Amino acid sequence: MKPAYIFLFLFSMLPLQLYPQSAQPLIFEKIEGLSQNTVYSILKDRQHFMWFATAGGLNRFDGAEMKIYKPSADNKPGTYSNQIIRSPLLEDSLEQIWFSSAAGFYSLNKKKGVFEHRPVTMNGKGEWSINPLLAEGNYVWGGNFDLGVIRYDRTTGKWKNFLPPLPPNKNTGFIKMIKDANHNFWLMPAKGIFFFNRNKNEWSYLFTDKQFTAIGSCNNHVYLVSTDKIYCCDINTLTLQRLDVTGINSVFALRVFCADKHFNTWAGDEAGNIYCRQKNQNYFEWRGNTNTSGDNYPVYSIFADDNDILWTGSEVTGVSKAKIYPPFFSKYPSLKSDPPVFIHSLYEDEKQTLWLGTFRKGLLCLDKKTGFVKKADGFPLFRGTENNSISLLKNDSQNNLWVAAYNGLYVRKNGEQKFTQVPIERPSSASTKELRAFAMYELGDTLYMSSQWGVFGIYKTGSSFSVKYYPEGGGYYYDIYIDSKKNFWLASEVGVFKRKDINCRFKTVISDTVIFKNVSIKSFTPDTSHQLLWICTASGLIAYHLPSGQYKFFAEAEGIGNSHVYGGLQYYDELWLSTNGGITKAMVTYTNNEVLPKLQFINYTSGDGLIDDEFNSGAFYKSANNELAFGTIRGVIWFKPGNIAFYKSVPYTVITSLLVNDEPADSTIAPEYLQQLSLPYNRNNLFIKFRGIDYSNPDKVTYSYRLKGWDKDWVYSGRLNQVRYNHLSPGNYLFEVKVTDAEGNWHIMERNINITIHPPFWKTWWFISLATLLLLSIISFIVRYISQNRLKEKIRQLEKQRALDLERQRISREMHDDIGAGLTQIALMTESVKNKLQTKELDDIAGTSRKLVGNMSEIIWSLNQENKSLEHLCAYLREQLNKQLEYADTDYTIDLPDNGKDIMLSNEQRRNILLVTKEIVNNAVKYSGAKSISVNAVIENSKLVFKIADNGRGFDTSASYSGNGLRNIKYRVEELGGKLQIISSVGNGAVYVYSVPL
Repeated sequence: MKPAYIFLFLFSMLPLQLYPQSAQPLIFEKIEGLSQNTVYSILKDRQHFMWFATAGGLNRFDGAEMKIYKPSADNKPGTYSNQIIRSPLLEDSLEQIWFSSAAGFYSLNKKKGVFEHRPVTMNGKGEWSINPLLAEGNYVWGGNFDLGVIRYDRTTGKWKNFLPPLPPNKNTGFIKMIKDANHNFWLMPAKGIFFFNRNKNEWSYLFTDKQFTAIGSCNNHVYLVSTDKIYCCDINTLTLQRLDVTGINSVFALRVFCADKHFNTWAGDEAGNIYCRQKNQNYFEWRGNTNTSGDNYPVYSIFADDNDILWTGSEVTGVSKAKIYPPFFSKYPSLKSDPPVFIHSLYEDEKQTLWLGTFRKGLLCLDKKTGFVKKADGFPLFRGTENNSISLLKNDSQNNLWVAAYNGLYVRKNGEQKFTQVPIERPSSASTKELRAFAMYELGDTLYMSSQWGVFGIYKTGSSFSVKYYPEGGGYYYDIYIDSKKNFWLASEVGVFKRKDINCRFKTVISDTVIFKNVSIKSFTPDTSHQLLWICTASGLIAYHLPSGQYKFFAEAEGIGNSHVYGGLQYYDELWLSTNGGITKAMVTYTNNEVLPKLQFINYTSGDGLIDDEFNSGAFYKSANNELAFGTIRGVIWFKPGNIAFYKSVPYTVITSLLVNDEPADSTIAPEYLQQLSLPYNRNNLFIKFRGIDYSNPDKVTYSYRLKGWDKDWVYSGRLNQVRYNHLSPGNYLFEVKVTDAEGNWHIMERNINITIHPPFWKTWWFISLATLLLLSIISFIVRYISQNRLKEKIRQLEKQRALDLERQRISREMHDDIGAGLTQIALMTESVKNKLQTKELDDIAGTSRKLVGNMSEIIWSLNQENKSLEHLCAYLREQLNKQLEYADTDYTIDLPDNGKDIMLSNEQRRNILLVTKEIVNNAVKYSGAKSISVNAVIENSKLVFKIADNGRGFDTSASYSGNGLRNIKYRVEELGGKLQIISSVGNGAVYVYSVPL
């Protein structure tokens, strides 16, 4: 391990009280927003809120916002009266705040946000004033100027007082009272001290020969102040020790005391001065003054919190805070009241004199040890303030010091005392007359200088120097860097220009490159050990790996205090950056052989001791002894990074406001205590404010939040500490917040809020179940009703059809029995007469009668509903064709389907198919003279297809015929929606093919 790293490690292990303290006064920052600027008491509660008792009521501070509890003029329940609160503030184990005003004794229930009046009634008199001193168990102890020590029993509401014996001088009344570390009480009358041992309920009268003006308790001591002396009393031995005060010529009477966590004692006096007595020292040292305008307003209260913040409450000036152990930044000018100095450029010589290139104040030399500043020897002072602006200071390898002023370039050669002007010609293309040089880079025997006019080369010729302008590389360049491959890197307002040849105009040769186009580039910081180039921009910091071109961007979202970065200085594995928002330390680490590093940031601002938060381009310098210097618009700071102490504090996160539909979520409990929230469906608009309380580094706290069940991931909001959710759906949610500390580490809020938004009753499971059951019942009823009606209708139709079928059967029977029998009788009678008379007319009558009997039989068959299937049709047709062909002296075949049992046919279909088939066969028998006839039928594609063929004489299908046979056949097939095809010619028989849809 390198010695420097060993030192840093050992330094980090030192206890906090050993950190170096600045010789400069503490920097006090006034807290705005108080209800009134006279502050009598300060308290930090268990939730990390700061409470201030003022002449204008009670105030609560969360690091950014002040909440004011206004008194009530009409004694409304839950409020307090009289705005002047001079008593101490006390918090008990129930997180109640106790205090006293002229109107009485009060407690504030923080959870409910209500005040309760506690009347002090004793000796037949009510409304005694009481100063709270101690809350322990069921008792609250206080002090009264007439009654001594008073005890209040919270369970019974009764009061009891412990009055000390009168001192020998018969003095009555107490000026002030305190509690010590042993929970015993000290009361200060006009002379001497009364000591009350609470465990023994015994009084002691101490130091009876002395008159004190103030009393305070810190650690194991009680401080007693007289008009000209300060004493320290050990609370265990009750012995006095006199103390001194140093660091200020005029010592005013100390009046308030407090202790910090390092057992140091802090005190404030009647003129606003602050003193510190470090542990085991026998004197108080002056550390500053809370007044900023030269007034002498007294300090009424003082408090040191566990994050080393010193809070002071004063008359008129209100509340101020200061960091007890600020980082060690040296600065010039040292006081804010001194005239500011705008710093352009910096350089430190071998005598550790810091050279300051200023705006309009010339070239100055600063003795860092004494703080003395003088005009630089040997450098001219010009007429006109503008000419006395120094934009660049640079020492070359020959120890020549270069100075670029607005009116020209100067050099102080090694060993000489005076500066010599080096002629430099203003380019004709220059838009400004002043020379503003920003950076200089040395390569071999040449110095390359970047400026607002472009790039210049400075060459040594003998004992003098010559300057060459590179017109093809013209532009406004803040910085210049030349890498190991002799590529020129130029920082401009529109990106990084990288070129192989500085003589070539941009965009005219292949080697020209623009990187990070339209990004304002401020400076370069090379890290040769990692082949990395740090690029500072107005939009953040870029880590650029030179061999691969890989890069990573860092801005405020990654932890930089301000994204406008001017310059960077490397200190071992740290990179210190100057920004528009202070100084940032970036801790650089590499993992897993990655070429780009990871950075962790710590930000420092004027609250940490900086002279100002706004820095400048070109104003940064690292000395030979690793001291860093940065210039601002007000002056310069310098420091050794190893001496900078940073006190970590983890922000305590609380919910400060929770509104539902723009009204308080729960009027019975403060938002800081809310953990569960149950809401109806129509109260689903939330507004939540949260705060990461960090009084040390409030500007460094950033936030992320998420509503589990709504947000998919954490939402980074930067410094914005509020969020609104509208129209949340019913469901269960968990609201979480996490905050960053000053080092950029995330910490999640300990107390989250579970939020349940209940659905409307019509979306609840029981309502949906009932509604579903009801709907199913209604559907079931409707289905059943429709089914029953359909069944009834079907029964009616069946009964109607049955009645129709019965009627048809009756008609069929009657036709068969009556008409059929009559026709048969006519046929028989005709046959009888025919045998006797042998006439043609009788033959016709007999034939017609037989034909009518056959037709009547077919009609009756087709009307019979029992014969409605295709199977019945084929059986009947087969029977009829056999009868028709049996005596025709013709060979025949009949092939009809056997699988038509489930195919139902209408009366019309059955009759027409029967008649068409019989008609075709009859024609073949009667007219074709065929010796062979075939009848075939098949079921194809939901159609019944008949093919009837004979080998008779055939006929010409194109000829017209006067008979009705073919016309009837075509008509009946078309009536069924079928198709008929006749294939025949004279002498070649005939084929009839017809199809009927089923």
